[in-house]
Amino acid sequence: MNQTPNSQVLAAKRRVSDTVADVILSRIMSGEYHEGEFLPSEKEMMTEFDVGRVSVREAIASLRWRGFLKVKQGERPRTSMPDPQVVIQQISHVAHSILGSPKGVEQFNQARLIFEQGVVQFVVTHASDSEIDIISGVHAENAALLGQPNTFVEGDVAFHRALVNVTKNPILISSHTALVEWLILDRVQKSKKNPMESHKEHEAIIAAIQARDIRGALQAVSDHLQKTVSS
Repeated sequence: MNQTPNSQVLAAKRRVSDTVADVILSRIMSGEYHEGEFLPSEKEMMTEFDVGRVSVREAIASLRWRGFLKVKQGERPRTSMPDPQVVIQQISHVAHSILGSPKGVEQFNQARLIFEQGVVQFVVTHASDSEIDIISGVHAENAALLGQPNTFVEGDVAFHRALVNVTKNPILISSHTALVEWLILDRVQKSKKNPMESHKEHEAIIAAIQARDIRGALQAVSDHLQKTVSS
């Protein structure tokens, strides 16, 4: 396909800025640029890379979006390492597009089941008694919300968050926020499921965790999610 002169210029600019971004990123990852260090000035980078100001700014914008730079007005960009939450937020744009497709919700519910079962298996095998007490405490607090369907949704989210918090893994916790919480808030609010049913299903999950029963916990999670989706 032939490109017009203008499109050729734009493509060239993208390639130049990508090259600049790649070099800066390699310096961040290698430790040449330490975390929190200011980048050279725009003028210095323009001279080093033999590019225009636009290409330098495009490279900075790209790295900022990916979480490798922080930019404050009046300061040069400062290097940083991506927070898992930033990465998940970027993925969520694609996620919402998938959710809008014919099989999107079905695929996300499958992903949620795999995710939740993996989390509960970890909880059964690794959670301390005090961590299980925290999960039970959240569940007990939710009992007061049973007559408030809209508020109970928040309690439901808190229960599942208490499970994933046991992992202490920021990637999993951020994934829960972006994936599981979105599905709970979207699907449960549209669901006719009685909050008491969910509360009892949570009890079954806790009972299996307390018994250190992996198979029972996996089944309890599966039953809970399947009933939520079908209601």
